[in-house]
Amino acid sequence: MKKLTAIVLALVFALSAATVAFAATSVYECPACGAIVEGEKEFNTHLEKTCPEVGSEGKLKECPYEGCDAAFKIQAEYDKHLEICYFKPEPSIADKVSDFIAGIDFKEVFGKVTDFLGGIDFAGIIEKVVGFISDAVGNL
Repeated sequence: MKKLTAIVLALVFALSAATVAFAATSVYECPACGAIVEGEKEFNTHLEKTCPEVGSEGKLKECPYEGCDAAFKIQAEYDKHLEICYFKPEPSIADKVSDFIAGIDFKEVFGKVTDFLGGIDFAGIIEKVVGFISDAVGNL
C-alpha cells in the first residue's frame, strides 16, 4: 500500500511540474537596451550576441583605475563599480579645490555681491569721511 501511495504522489508531483515545463513561450525585456524578445532561447541569444549594450558586439568597458581588472558590458554596472572600486585613488587637494570651484555658480555669487554693494550708501559714507577729515584738519 505504501508503494502505491508513493507512486501516486510521484505522479501527482510530476504532472503538476509538467504544466510549468510546457507553458507558453514568455516575453522578455532586455534590462540593458529595453528590446522585447520572445522566448528564453532567443532572449539568451540576444544577451550574448545581438544586444548593443551587453552582447559580444557591444563595447566592453574596463575599469580605468590602475590595478583593477574589472570589465563590464552594462553601463549601469560600470558606473556603479566606479563609485566603489577599491583601486580608486583618493582625490588630491588640487582635485578637491578644482571640484569645489567647478561647483560654484559665479552668476549667483556676482548677483549677491551686486545686491550687497547696491545696498551700501556710498554717498553717505563719503560725506561722513569728508566731514571727519575737515573736522580733523580744522582742529589742527
